[in-house]
Amino acid sequence: MLSAVTARLVAWSSPKFDVHGKYVLVAGGSKGLGRELSLALVARGAHVVVIARSHDALDKVKTDMEAARIHEQQVLDTQSLDLTNSEEVSNFVNGFEKQISTLFCTAGGTDEEIGYFTDIPAASIQSCMEKNYLTTAYITYAVMRLWRAELELEGESSVQQSRHIVFTASTAALVAIPGYAAYSPSKAAIRALADTLRQESLMYSSGAVQIHCSFPGTFYTDSFYREQTRKPDLCKELEGTVNDEGGLTTKEVAGRILAGLDAGCYFIPTDLQTRLLLNNMRGPSPRDSPLIDWCMGLVASLIWPIVGTYFDWKVTRYRQQAR
Repeated sequence: MLSAVTARLVAWSSPKFDVHGKYVLVAGGSKGLGRELSLALVARGAHVVVIARSHDALDKVKTDMEAARIHEQQVLDTQSLDLTNSEEVSNFVNGFEKQISTLFCTAGGTDEEIGYFTDIPAASIQSCMEKNYLTTAYITYAVMRLWRAELELEGESSVQQSRHIVFTASTAALVAIPGYAAYSPSKAAIRALADTLRQESLMYSSGAVQIHCSFPGTFYTDSFYREQTRKPDLCKELEGTVNDEGGLTTKEVAGRILAGLDAGCYFIPTDLQTRLLLNNMRGPSPRDSPLIDWCMGLVASLIWPIVGTYFDWKVTRYRQQAR
């Protein structure tokens, strides 16, 4: 249903996300979803620079991007960078010699920090916030400062191309599941950052900076399978990943995110459950399809109290069985 609605939105208007011949940074793009998005962007004719720490993974994605290029003029590159180091990030962005059109923030995960809050090391609370939120916040800060300077030079009357920042939150930012106590707050922080920057971007020329935030649910990566080995059984039951099931491929998630961008969406949930959750707690965040979103919010307001009560019952029952 999600894909069908998004496809209709795109069909009614020309795609609003054109990266052909433009420079795109993918922070955390060497593996998983970031890698899949990088390859899809190359296939759209973008100049793509992938940023990550692992040299081996960067070498692999560089080879894969070269194989996916659609014309010889495409600039395809990688940069080894610690995205949790604000100075290192700022130096890279400020030294970038081409105009950055789009920033994708895809770094993160929780394979090392998953578990009940009192079972994980205290250091995991910090590391999870660093790898998910700070890797997003630092590079976004550097890019938006660069864009603000560019826009001030261009002036209000000039013809400006739209600049895009695409955040990666998670369904975990919208629903409480035991086992994600370190992870969920870091993804909720990304949603809050997206909401704040969407409003701040209104101070620039109309449409000059556009903010988007995707909300992937479960999808299959090496990190997912590492998580499964640490994940409490209760967490698997509630999220529906018992026997490693209940997810999408990275290619499917990347395709749905790009379809949402083509439709000009601000929030991009990648499955129906996440869309229902999102529209039940959207608050003042803008709606991309007001009527559909309102209907989904109404349906969700009836469904989620029942689901929440069921989750509470499962947790209580799990405690009783564990005695």
